[in-house]
Amino acid sequence: MNDTEPSALELESAVARFRVAISDWELSSGELAELLGLEGGGPVDHLLGGKLDVDAETRLRLATEVAHLMDMLWEPAASRSWLRDDEDDDVTPLKFMSAGVTELRAMRAALAGRLS
Repeated sequence: MNDTEPSALELESAVARFRVAISDWELSSGELAELLGLEGGGPVDHLLGGKLDVDAETRLRLATEVAHLMDMLWEPAASRSWLRDDEDDDVTPLKFMSAGVTELRAMRAALAGRLS
């Protein structure tokens, strides 16, 4: 086993967990591409099947953590609704998180705060 194998296995596991969030959240390929900061769109397998750059991998890991927190707070249907709720300021939580790593970290912190 070389030094890159654990990281590759860890990423594979994160991708598998993220696929559950994609399904639960009913993300379109365009929404997925935006959330991960990827150009264009395409099928989920194409987007997640290739080599992710550092930014996309970081976003994927953070989004997976956000999904876990959301699972602790709400049922999947409530999560889907909340992700697309734009009542407060015309920016949905999904759009907010799609802006980048900083926003995903902020969302993770905000949701974790709801649990404490």
